[in-house]
Amino acid sequence: MLLAAAILGLSLANHQIGLPTIADEAKPIQYTWVFFRSGTRSREYTKEELDKMQADHVGNLGRLGNAKLCPLAGPTGNAGDIRGIVVLTPRTEDQLKEDFKPDPFVQGGLLKVDAFPVTSIPGLLYTMDEPFAMDQQTIVFLKLAEGKKLAGLDARGHREYLSDLWKARKLGFYATVPNPEDILAILILPVKTDDEAKAIADKDPLVKSGNLVWESHPQYFAKGVVRVKPIE
Repeated sequence: MLLAAAILGLSLANHQIGLPTIADEAKPIQYTWVFFRSGTRSREYTKEELDKMQADHVGNLGRLGNAKLCPLAGPTGNAGDIRGIVVLTPRTEDQLKEDFKPDPFVQGGLLKVDAFPVTSIPGLLYTMDEPFAMDQQTIVFLKLAEGKKLAGLDARGHREYLSDLWKARKLGFYATVPNPEDILAILILPVKTDDEAKAIADKDPLVKSGNLVWESHPQYFAKGVVRVKPIE
């Protein structure tokens, strides 16, 4: 089934980088995407204090999940100052402040909240498996290669390639950033190693042409939340 071009308005602000041509017939869904970025400590903390802060930090994410506000969250590995991700239902600035008011890492300045809207489709995020267990997959940030511009970029081959990945059950989640500053889109692949992710990236026509970069990192979250969708 085709994800119609009109689904995102198809302006440069709503580009199609990161969106496969095939998906369930559905209207787009908006999320607020949050990167937890490294902050600065206002003071030194004891191990006991940090352990308590970590427990309260995780507890706050659990609170947001139980309130049906946060379908996906978890730490990100080897991504510079990006320490983790949180996917929220659409939130205002004031709501975000309330969401993270109980988080001691945010309130203590150890983590900074970098929030922006993304567009995806419904049905890509699931309820976590029971009993709880952590899963590792790979998150990919799609970025323009150095010196390249989005204007005039033909993404058709790229989008068809993502559709092939979807049909081959090698793509679990995708979202596009409507007003990108750096990251154009975000993918989650059901693979664990850099070599596996690179082998997938290298076949993207926009990567082959030198226009696009797939920046991949280990991503951890509750098992079952992101899973490859069966082809119907």
